[in-house]
Amino acid sequence: MTTFVAALLAAFPAPARATLAGLRGNLPPSLSLSVKGASTPAIAPATLTLEAVASDPDGTVAKVSFSLGTGRGSFKTVTVAPYRVTITDVPAGKYQFSAQATDNAGAASTVATASIEVKVAGTPTSGNKPPVVLLQAPAQSSWIEPGASVALAATASDPDGTVARVEYFAGTVKVAEALASPWDAAWQSPLPGAWSVTAVATDNLGARTTSPAVAIFVAGPPAPVDSRTRDAARFLTQATFGMWGTEEIDALKAVGYENWIQNQVQGRGFQARSHVQYVNDRKAAGESVSEKRAYEAIWQQWLTEPGQLRARVSFALSEIFVISNVAPDLDTYAMASYMDMLNRNAFGNYRKLLEDVTLHPAMGYYLNMIGSRKADPAKGTHPNENYAREVMQLFSIGLYKLNQDGSRVLDAAGQPVPTYDESVVKALAAAFTGWNFAGNDTSQPSTFNPPKENWLEPMVPWESWHDTGPKTLFDGITLPAGQGARKDLQDALDAIFRHPNVGPFVGRQLIQRFVTSNPSPAYIARVAAAFANNGQGVRGDLLAVIRAVLLDPEARDLNRAAQPGWGKQREPVIRFANFLRAFKATSPSGRNRIHALDDADAGLNQSPLLAPSVFNFFSPNYRHPGALAAAGLVAPEFQITTETSMVGGLNFFAHLAKNGYYGSGDTRLTMDLTGLNALASDPAALVDRLNILFMNGAMTPATRNAIVAAVWRLPVPKTGDTSAITNRVKAALTMVALSPEFAIQK
Repeated sequence: MTTFVAALLAAFPAPARATLAGLRGNLPPSLSLSVKGASTPAIAPATLTLEAVASDPDGTVAKVSFSLGTGRGSFKTVTVAPYRVTITDVPAGKYQFSAQATDNAGAASTVATASIEVKVAGTPTSGNKPPVVLLQAPAQSSWIEPGASVALAATASDPDGTVARVEYFAGTVKVAEALASPWDAAWQSPLPGAWSVTAVATDNLGARTTSPAVAIFVAGPPAPVDSRTRDAARFLTQATFGMWGTEEIDALKAVGYENWIQNQVQGRGFQARSHVQYVNDRKAAGESVSEKRAYEAIWQQWLTEPGQLRARVSFALSEIFVISNVAPDLDTYAMASYMDMLNRNAFGNYRKLLEDVTLHPAMGYYLNMIGSRKADPAKGTHPNENYAREVMQLFSIGLYKLNQDGSRVLDAAGQPVPTYDESVVKALAAAFTGWNFAGNDTSQPSTFNPPKENWLEPMVPWESWHDTGPKTLFDGITLPAGQGARKDLQDALDAIFRHPNVGPFVGRQLIQRFVTSNPSPAYIARVAAAFANNGQGVRGDLLAVIRAVLLDPEARDLNRAAQPGWGKQREPVIRFANFLRAFKATSPSGRNRIHALDDADAGLNQSPLLAPSVFNFFSPNYRHPGALAAAGLVAPEFQITTETSMVGGLNFFAHLAKNGYYGSGDTRLTMDLTGLNALASDPAALVDRLNILFMNGAMTPATRNAIVAAVWRLPVPKTGDTSAITNRVKAALTMVALSPEFAIQK
């Protein structure tokens, strides 16, 4: 108050006294003065209104001068009625104001005075009961989306008067005010962060009441992710079993995609370790040579080896050239050796791969080519047709002739043209007769069912059991009579390899495994062209095909990621690997104990080398009933997405996130959550980190909002409070693991 009064008094010194001398015959004007505040009582910082009523009996009022106190100069002169002055921001204190009117002849009225007391907010008024106020909106623990306003509402009443206003505060900052019931308002453009919101009601006598506080969180926008970072994350999602921490994004951006692929192929330390050697090592350590060792070897490569592209390619090939330990059971070494063979061929030539698959004893056993013998009319036996059928239908050319863009060739009637008929199956089956385990005496026909199994070496021909007659394959290709088993087999595989269907048929499936379930015809055609010619006149170069798949303009176009029909469901085992690799999960022994995960109730409804049939876990042409099928889209992985598997998978990932590890003992794979723990106090930053790790920076606002809100509602970690930190991190992990954006790779 001292400063306010001093400023007014210093500005206006006392004038000479007015007199009536010399004003003979003129009557002075009359004047009254009142002062009031915007509220009663006036509450600091107050707005005061001084109003004078002036008149002159024999002339007119020329002016009214207003002063603080008496005998001081005026601080305001008003020359036109109404004679009113408003003073704002008046501090608490007692004030006397004065006013004097002067008429048109110069006569002055007597000085009128008026006093007022400005009170401090909340000063009780004798006998006045304070108002009652309760905040109705926002609700406790409300989460406000970025950019949204905050709806404010309160109930307010006064037991012995009226409520003059309700003010709303965020912390100590006034953000809105309501002057009438209903006491609704809005907090516009709130700043991001945690806020304590209160409502303050003031009654007609100035008594104030503050409501209980409500805690809310105003979310900020997501951390910006530049397009290069987003696409680098997408590339690693497509080409690996998950990035080994976010630093792999920076490393990829530094070298570029082409160099990254080249390092994966030729870099030192990027060659796959042998699955067979893993089994041998476990055997030497005294462990049983059970099927579990083969599964462990596969996961060991997926989770720990730097040659991630080779691992992804060999897994993709295992889903095309399917063998399975489900009916009939396969030998442990058969599975381990088969995966080693796929690793060796991952960046090789399709023709070599096709022959290695055909002669591998695991495939021979699974699809019954091993021990298949020429027809014996006397006994009524015939060659086994299983492998002959599947090598065409599933491994190479498919059921119908294709254009290079993957579309079907149609005949004059508009019907698709078959690639082969039953006669071709029989001829090819005859061409594949006479093969069995290596390492046995092949000279004696009676030993064609040898007791000695050899799962590590390619099958060998037993010529006495081979059909040497002529064979007519598809498109009129013939194998002449008198050829041996190896010559017939190689000629048959050459014919398959040269078939124009192979490029689009295999290329489309590789696109589906790495990038998107529904590639455009142009995308398929470009990949098929790479299969037909790697740029150096070589057909079947799988490395050229993989490059074409991953580096195609459609694969690298971020805009396509926003299209509804683009992308694919991540296979459950890949989602699992993504989680473990993202947090560099390791065990004390450096090994794992990941075995069969194909149980829909308690696992993932998928596990390597455990497909229910040669048709894999899902068909590349599967159409999921409903909107996807109606849109003409295929969705292969949805074939194993059932009500049971969805619940089982949700529980699987929820347990993984809650525990932070998988397994037990010296093979427990523990995820390193240190980096996330450091972000536990900032839910938005925590979720933004997970967005990069698992969603390539493309988390939808709705998902981000939901996860940030859920994490924020958990107790805020205090220094040393590891449980609160862990709870927040694991809650975020659980919601990410169960989110659509993690399940669907875009």
